[in-house]
Amino acid sequence: MQKQYSQGFSLIELMIVVVIVAIIAALAYPSYTRQVQATRQSAMQGEMMSYASVLENYRAQNFSYENAAVNVPPPANDNYVINLVVAADFRSYVMNAVPIGQQVEAGAMALNERGENCVDPDDPAACVIGTDPGWKK
Repeated sequence: MQKQYSQGFSLIELMIVVVIVAIIAALAYPSYTRQVQATRQSAMQGEMMSYASVLENYRAQNFSYENAAVNVPPPANDNYVINLVVAADFRSYVMNAVPIGQQVEAGAMALNERGENCVDPDDPAACVIGTDPGWKK
């Protein structure tokens, strides 16, 4: 009598493969989410620079930032909320991008009329230009 060998994988072999795939996924996921956050943050920085260009164009035509917030389009990035604060003398502004949702861990960003900027990953509510590190790391 000849022995017949079954072809295929045993349950143990399949379970080992599943465990290995699960370990690799568990190690890769945090890195992936950090990369997604960094990409969204970079996209928002580009959007803020674009808004700053719109504001500077407005100031060149009107000699102040008075009512300039009307010309700033709503953000295309739904991971941040933009707040524009124009000074009482209408000669300066600070644009804040506050993260929402999964982006909160990336931190808030700010940009002023002089191009000075900051990002504060520790306090998702705000960053202060001149005290927190800038966008370039």
